[in-house]
Amino acid sequence: MACVEVVVLLDGDLDRLPDALRTSLAAPDRAWTVTLVQLGGDATWERTRRLTASLPGTRAVRGGRAGRGAVLAGLWRDSTADVVACLPDPAAAAELPRVLAPLVDGHADLVVGRRPGTHGRLLQRAFGLDVADAGGGLRAARTAAVRPLLRLSTSDGPSLGTELLLLAAHNGLRIAQVPVTGAVAGVRLGERLVGLARVAHAMATGRADLGAPGARPARLAPAVTLLRFGLFGVVGLMSGLLYVALYLGLRTVVPPALANLAALVLGAVANTEVNRRWTFAGRRVAPVGTHLRSGVLFALHYLVMTGAVTAAVHLNPSAGRLGEVAVLLASSLAVSVLRFVGLDRWVFRTGGTRRRKASSAE
Repeated sequence: MACVEVVVLLDGDLDRLPDALRTSLAAPDRAWTVTLVQLGGDATWERTRRLTASLPGTRAVRGGRAGRGAVLAGLWRDSTADVVACLPDPAAAAELPRVLAPLVDGHADLVVGRRPGTHGRLLQRAFGLDVADAGGGLRAARTAAVRPLLRLSTSDGPSLGTELLLLAAHNGLRIAQVPVTGAVAGVRLGERLVGLARVAHAMATGRADLGAPGARPARLAPAVTLLRFGLFGVVGLMSGLLYVALYLGLRTVVPPALANLAALVLGAVANTEVNRRWTFAGRRVAPVGTHLRSGVLFALHYLVMTGAVTAAVHLNPSAGRLGEVAVLLASSLAVSVLRFVGLDRWVFRTGGTRRRKASSAE
């Protein structure tokens, strides 16, 4: 018999709750625990406490100032049930059997709601997640699957459900979509974008990986690639400043080709190390192979830049030191995109990945 804990988030609407819960929790093949989380004032809290007396297996919890996300995360984390569920409002109680079916039957690890006529375009385009409706919210999950995700998540606000969904998809967990009518509490655009950026950074640095034996994270999301390219650009800017300082210092005593080589070698060592620790953090690759492959990219980078500055000095001997630096920076910028691809797909490449789509449960 499956044990299910249902968390009901209440903002004060208690009139329809008793009948809705009694009807939905009548399944004889499941053991139920109902937790009523009161987010309203003192008067509503007293009504909630009295209500628990009329519903067997029900307890009341006061949300206080913690907010929906923090309360839900704490209850799900500490739950001893096999399956945990969340009702964003009492009216959603009628949808419980449909929401829980994929979990109880063993066909899914998490269930997300899908409202008619909606589509989660942001999640699809930024993270490659085929979820029809992000506003439908995370409705239920297997406790054994969601508890590790809660340890990975750093959110305790309204965006918790979306972050858990993205972490689940990233780690290849099974996500089912079921038709629902209501929506979860809205999330402000700024807070939502911050949450998505936080998840993207966790994915980029390896902190979003469960690390279970045999687990292989899903294919890298477009948002993660974009974030990594931004970090790569910042590292490249710092390396460029270091390179300019080294080149100008060495150029006073050695020819352009030698000054360029020495500055590039020192800059490349620093660049590769910072990218390993920051941009591509979490990639577990052999150090020897990493440096050998990085050396090949360095050689190509050096040939392009040296050819460009040598040609510039030959064609315009009066260009001066600043002219040489301008040519070197322009040629370096031209090959930076190719270098990023080389670092991402070759130098710091790990094993193969897989992508998991969300399924639909009608």
